[in-house]
Amino acid sequence: MKKNHCLVLLLVVVLLAFGAALACQSNDSESGRVGGGGESDDDGDDDDDDSGDDDPANGGNDDANDDDNDDDVNDDDIGDDDDTEIEWAPIPAGTFEMGCSPGDEDCDYDELPQHTVILTKDFEMMTTEVTQAQFEYVMGTNPSFHDGCPNCPVEHMTHPEAREFCDLVGGRLPTEAEWEYAARAGTTTRFYCGDNSACLIDVGWFSFEQGDLERPQKVAQLEPNAWGLYDTIGNVAEYVNDWYDSGYYSSRPDPDVDPEGPPENEGSCVTLRNGSFYFAYYSSLRLSARNCNASGYRVASIGFRCARDVEQ
Repeated sequence: MKKNHCLVLLLVVVLLAFGAALACQSNDSESGRVGGGGESDDDGDDDDDDSGDDDPANGGNDDANDDDNDDDVNDDDIGDDDDTEIEWAPIPAGTFEMGCSPGDEDCDYDELPQHTVILTKDFEMMTTEVTQAQFEYVMGTNPSFHDGCPNCPVEHMTHPEAREFCDLVGGRLPTEAEWEYAARAGTTTRFYCGDNSACLIDVGWFSFEQGDLERPQKVAQLEPNAWGLYDTIGNVAEYVNDWYDSGYYSSRPDPDVDPEGPPENEGSCVTLRNGSFYFAYYSSLRLSARNCNASGYRVASIGFRCARDVEQ
């Protein structure tokens, strides 16, 4: 009996040990399935290629690499906020009288003779002068002498830099003829607001009426012309694409179709249109007034706006 009792006890011990081993194996298997080891993704991203999910190296931004890597910035909204958005005004093809307005006694010889110009293609023009925020977003720098004002016109850039900016946003500098045509917006008067200089207080920034302005003002604060363009009178002078020739008008046919300006030659400077905040005389703000600046010079009262072609 004693021997049989010992055999029974031994059998019970073996059975208990076997049960414990089975329980341990079951727990190890369950632990691997839940995520304590095995082949699961430790980062919890389900292998969906979102490798930058909240990665501090990307600033915690899931969209840090979703920029399509386009070389050209052609979107109307070129940045992340309203400060960098570009608005384009449609300018219809048409005919106008370029140069000295009828009865304008302040015209210089380089504005004569007034002559007919035919622009055969629709185009678009930026509604405002290029701002410091727009230029810095696209070019990576703000050359402005009067900096610290994102919505003020950028200035103090060279003519090649202005060309480069326009190219990067899918445009170009306007020709001189396009600039005057767009600035006039169908008018034939000295200013697009009329012949009387009293109207300028509502449309342009310049020192004669606003006091001794020390810097450009924010764009689009005054009244635009009929085609929605702001500050084509005052604020900053504007580069155009044409090289300057004081006798260019007298050398052209009448009518002149889609003029592109004289060729560059030794000693050439680039044509400027529009008066600036610096000017204190009405005569400098007339729509036909012309000036020029050396291509590589930086001036704190010169900016620009872009034009772009329209699909025909």
